[in-house]
Amino acid sequence: RKQTNLQAAPTVAQAYEKISEFTGYPPSDQYYTFGWSGLVSHKLRYIEAGFLYRELGKLVTELRNKGEDPYLRILGYSHGGNLALQLGAIHQTKKSEEQISVDEFHLIGTPIQIETDYLITSPIFKRVYNWYSRNDGVQTLDC
Repeated sequence: RKQTNLQAAPTVAQAYEKISEFTGYPPSDQYYTFGWSGLVSHKLRYIEAGFLYRELGKLVTELRNKGEDPYLRILGYSHGGNLALQLGAIHQTKKSEEQISVDEFHLIGTPIQIETDYLITSPIFKRVYNWYSRNDGVQTLDC
């Protein structure tokens, strides 16, 4: 797909590489990006999280079939973090053999909402980090 200046994924990947370099972690050689409508709708986020869960499941299976042990790190920015939180709700609906796990889940500037706040403790997420600005009134109310 042709990249435009409106796509955040290349910028986030580049920032991640710089942070990895600074902290001494090896750079990653694999990224998966997921685009969604961005509409402010709890129902649509749940539906789109179902698509994300399915695609991550396919990716994990493909990597395992190649003999790799995938480490999943999800970075969810703003309401994309709320969409990714919905993975916890989708996870509950899956049979154990269909379930995936997320090694690290980073919420970046995500306004935590009452509809999804409980999902932060879902067993799909091994570690969760919430990155927010103390200067953002909405985000500090969510804490």
